[in-house]
Amino acid sequence: MSKPIRRSRTLTQQEMASRIGSSREMISRIFKDLVAGGYLTVTRQRIEIRRRLPTAW
Repeated sequence: MSKPIRRSRTLTQQEMASRIGSSREMISRIFKDLVAGGYLTVTRQRIEIRRRLPTAW
């Protein structure tokens, strides 16, 4: 497994949703799917990208 990509920025799920024209609920669902697939690790203070998404995702 490769090293996680780290960026330092504080955004709430609502702020992320507003930036892309989505709802906070949709951001939460997408995060849940990405965590289940092993692509992200989400904690209260941090989101770590564990690996790249496949090109056909």
